[in-house]
Amino acid sequence: MPTDTGGHYVLLSLQSRTDGEPDPRHNRVALKAENISISTNKDVLALPIPFSGITGGEATKIALDFGVSTKTISVSGVITSQNIYKTFNVLDTEYHEVLDNSLSPTISENNIIVNMGAHEVAQLIHSYVDSSFRQQHQNLDELIILIRSKVNKDYQYYSNSPTINEGSDIEDAKLIPFTYKVRDGDGGKLDGRQSGGTFTTNSQWPNTYNDGENDLKGVGGFIRSFSTTFIPGQPFVEFSLDFEQASNPLG
Repeated sequence: MPTDTGGHYVLLSLQSRTDGEPDPRHNRVALKAENISISTNKDVLALPIPFSGITGGEATKIALDFGVSTKTISVSGVITSQNIYKTFNVLDTEYHEVLDNSLSPTISENNIIVNMGAHEVAQLIHSYVDSSFRQQHQNLDELIILIRSKVNKDYQYYSNSPTINEGSDIEDAKLIPFTYKVRDGDGGKLDGRQSGGTFTTNSQWPNTYNDGENDLKGVGGFIRSFSTTFIPGQPFVEFSLDFEQASNPLG
């Protein structure tokens, strides 16, 4: 079962995070979000039909839907001090030689755990946003937003503990990452079925947070912009970011 996310419901994942990694904190940065705005803009080419208003008394257009949408998520809130969990494939030998293990118990093999202040975390994210897909330990390519869900992939209430029904309080519902996926049963059913009997292949409903060894999967993409405000005397940092859903074939 995955360990706790430290009470955070919004996380940024690094490209270096491996699939199936059991600890949801590794190679991620947590945010305390106060406002989340999710926008989905469908790009449909709508062409007016000439003389339609003359012949039928009602002007109309023809919609050419090429299946294109722009999906953006804006998050604002505060950054606080937190533990940063970094996992590297190989740590430099020279780095290990200068460590006194008795004074650095948080470093073992390829794992590093350090506590950073809010301003340090803000600087860290700024430096990461300034990177590219070539820097896998800097590239923040996934945004995870945990939401409550009462209805599973089969359009049924979750039956595993705790049992959910129509009268259940939303705070007792399951935690799942927000995605653009649809409820398609075991694949190709329900909302996943298309015209002609074909089905959506990339729309797997996300696992609940407590499903076990399955890693959290959020929205893949990139940070379009990241802004912070340092307030003198305050231990936290205000932030806002714009994240755009996308797939990077080079990553």
